Amino acid sequence: MQQATPTELATTYAALILVDAESAITPDKLLALTSAAGVEIEPVWAALLVAALEGKNIKAIMLATLNAANDVAPGPADADSEPVDSKAPDGDSDSESYLYPECQWTTDFMKEECC
Repeated sequence: MQQATPTELATTYAALILVDAESAITPDKLLALTSAAGVEIEPVWAALLVAALEGKNIKAIMLATLNAANDVAPGPADADSEPVDSKAPDGDSDSESYLYPECQWTTDFMKEECC
């Protein structure tokens, strides 16, 4: 399997930041985030990613992936580690960065810079 390029990673991470901020994924927002990260991409790639993600429930896909990873039996190195809980804490079903509560900056950044 071929590794992702920095451009592919930057656009993917930008899209995930927008999803986490519950903001619409648009080419302009993707370009603003990747530019802020120091990665310049051609507008056509941002538009293609937006078209590919249109109508998809990205949060559901992410949670399904996390749940599938949790269902895998732990290997010898993982036997002592605690499992990752991919579900929101009780009463926090709207997902305000519940997977990484220390990373609240993502939504703050989006409100100030992009949205």
